[in-house]
Amino acid sequence: MKRINRTFVIFLMVLTLLPSGIFAQIDDCSFNYERALLLYNSGMADSALRIMRPCIENKEMLKNISKETRARIYRLAALSGIMTGNPEEAEKYARKMLINEPDYKDRQNKEDLTEFRLLLDKITPKPSLRLGVAAGVNIPFVKLQRKFSNIALQSEQNSFDGIPGFQFGIIGEKVLTKNISLEAGAGLNRVTFNYNISGVLISPYTPIKYMYEQKIKWIEVPVSAKYYFGQKYFRPFLEGGITGRLLLNSMEKSKAFGRYWFTNSPNSEKILTTFLTDFENFGILAGGGACYDLKKFSLRLDVRYNYFIKNSGSSSKLDNVTGYDDITPDEKFHYSDDINLIDLKQLQFSVGFLYNLNYRVF
Repeated sequence: MKRINRTFVIFLMVLTLLPSGIFAQIDDCSFNYERALLLYNSGMADSALRIMRPCIENKEMLKNISKETRARIYRLAALSGIMTGNPEEAEKYARKMLINEPDYKDRQNKEDLTEFRLLLDKITPKPSLRLGVAAGVNIPFVKLQRKFSNIALQSEQNSFDGIPGFQFGIIGEKVLTKNISLEAGAGLNRVTFNYNISGVLISPYTPIKYMYEQKIKWIEVPVSAKYYFGQKYFRPFLEGGITGRLLLNSMEKSKAFGRYWFTNSPNSEKILTTFLTDFENFGILAGGGACYDLKKFSLRLDVRYNYFIKNSGSSSKLDNVTGYDDITPDEKFHYSDDINLIDLKQLQFSVGFLYNLNYRVF
């Protein structure tokens, strides 16, 4: 009988030491979680925490399990923290749970404690880093500022129109604070402008019409700060920043007047020379939009106005030109039939698809 009692006591001691001893050495966090869940459901929250703590405190072990399993472990640890009277520790684990499973607040477990639900209401998970693609439409605003012509026309009429183009590129966004993030991207852009001129030649007396078309392509690199309103999944925002661009058109350069390109009329041998008054590499942007965050990806609508700062050095030199004859023969474009100075800005509409790499809680 004494031997039986001694065996029973030793068995109880082993059971008592298992949570803090043997199981603590087991590297399988999923196995430890199942054991801890049984203890928690039996009212032994402190023992459940002891079993899970070696896994929770070992980052290498946590990397070997899925985000869903990590979220379940942190949820059980938070509930155990509440049951053992440690709300600070419970909040710490609840935050880590939402980093791994940010949509848990919308589908909480019915067995969750009221204190746990109130704790989650205080925490807001947001995508902290996301990468994706964006594509859309460019609407150019083109203005003819100066025009010099070698063609003598009567009843002259001209029009200068921008034609919408496209944009496509990659984007990345990093969260800085609860409402502010920083975005950078790079993409291909294109717009087109048409220049039409018609009238009657003075000599010989002949009606004419010339039509020029120019496609403008460039690589654009915008960097902007976004301010989001609201804390739910649908969030409008305002943004502002800077943008740079690298023109892909084959262009010439005049020391006196800046960069330009030639455009041929499709109906004749007439040649148009066009100068940009905008500084070609730098501008500012402003706009807004809305973003809808899901667990693994985000959808976004973006509207931006790009204002490229004028290069006063180049435009002022052309402003000093009083007529076509002021263009000296040493300029490569002196034989052009028309020389124009244009201003180009644009409005961008784009739709983005971004993959949420990880989350942060506030």
